[in-house]
Amino acid sequence: MTETNWKVSLIGIAVLLVASVSTFVGQNRETEIISSAGPQAPEESKATLGPGNQPETDRPTLQLRNPRYQLRRGDSFELNFPYAPAFNQNLTVHPDGYITLRGVGDLRVEGRTIPELTQALRTEYSKIFQEPTITVDLKDFEKPYFIASGEVERPGKYDLRGDTTVAQAVAIAVG
Repeated sequence: MTETNWKVSLIGIAVLLVASVSTFVGQNRETEIISSAGPQAPEESKATLGPGNQPETDRPTLQLRNPRYQLRRGDSFELNFPYAPAFNQNLTVHPDGYITLRGVGDLRVEGRTIPELTQALRTEYSKIFQEPTITVDLKDFEKPYFIASGEVERPGKYDLRGDTTVAQAVAIAVG
């Protein structure tokens, strides 16, 4: 390779390198502008830009491996105060998502996990007690289920116990 061809090749590589770096910086700048445009819904902020600056929504998102149970309407639990048993209660989540606490009033609990509920109860009862000790025992809750319908011998609602395949569900409903 002659010295002139070598210099031309080196300049060509430098131009390609500068072009790719500027494209990368430009894309990052667009992403910064889009992400700093103001509050967005969580789905929008997770979406990345694909070809043509269209959001990619087909990308898998991270899921919690072992998510905690969240309280629902109709769930019942036992509230225990080891040092103040007069405040012990058996509670059921009302249809509006609230519970009524003895000495404190109403508290919205629907959608909270047991640790979140325990912390909220400590916060509420700290108005009455100094550093309250509270335990929450979940007693009755909506258990996972599946519904078998169609051309099965016994259509209905069945408890879901562990991982169940469609074939197993059909067999349970005598299909």
